[in-house]
Amino acid sequence: MKDPAAAKGSDASDGAVEVDWFGKKEPKYFKGAQIVEDGKGKVLTMALSVFLMSKAVHTSKEFSDFAVVQLAGNSISVDVNVGSPGAGCGCNVAFYLASMPSGTSLGDHYCDANCVGGHCCSEFDLMQMNVHALQTTSHFCWDYKHPPHASTPVACDHHGSPIVKFGNGEKDFGPGGEFTIDSQQSFTFNMDFPVEDGTLKGRVTVTQDNKQLTGTMDNLQAIKGPLSDGMALVVDAWHSKDLMWLDGGVCHRHEFCNMKP
Repeated sequence: MKDPAAAKGSDASDGAVEVDWFGKKEPKYFKGAQIVEDGKGKVLTMALSVFLMSKAVHTSKEFSDFAVVQLAGNSISVDVNVGSPGAGCGCNVAFYLASMPSGTSLGDHYCDANCVGGHCCSEFDLMQMNVHALQTTSHFCWDYKHPPHASTPVACDHHGSPIVKFGNGEKDFGPGGEFTIDSQQSFTFNMDFPVEDGTLKGRVTVTQDNKQLTGTMDNLQAIKGPLSDGMALVVDAWHSKDLMWLDGGVCHRHEFCNMKP
């Protein structure tokens, strides 16, 4: 499949994009997002989460209203450009999946594996990043049921496993030409989810010009259910004074985000 960021746009006022959706062109929506480049991308706004929807609504209590992506046996790709200086220490540009809606009739029906907002569900972090680091992480909840459903906090893997990570003090990813992937320039993130000998796996590829980074997740069986049923695509940017789990090899505690996602 092609990610909406690589799609041709329609009416940007309602966040609409026209996407190649598993072989067919269909309209999808990032309601509330700023759509740019004739619908080929969206601009991130700090602390504003948007969900990929099947109709022009920001969120819904109905699973069918989300443009859920079924990635077991499939792949997803997105072009990324955080610019220069780009999102620095303490900033997190996030592109991820969650088993929404949460099963509650309140709020925006959001949930994730760390129970942000009080509601828990399986989560797969395709890409959490700033200019210093990029991380891919699986967070399953063992009591998963088809959405809408709220998992219990003790059932969810809050820390995440397995993890693929680039940068964070290594020379493979970071700001500037001395790194294999210059995070201040455009690059392409791709993830494949092949099923091999009955086991779901993950392969991460980051490409820039003729340079490439790869990482492998050998066993994603724990989150195969959510990835098979379909998960909501969430795009947001947020900040914290402590993102040591992401960029602690370069940055220091009491981080201050430059607010430039």
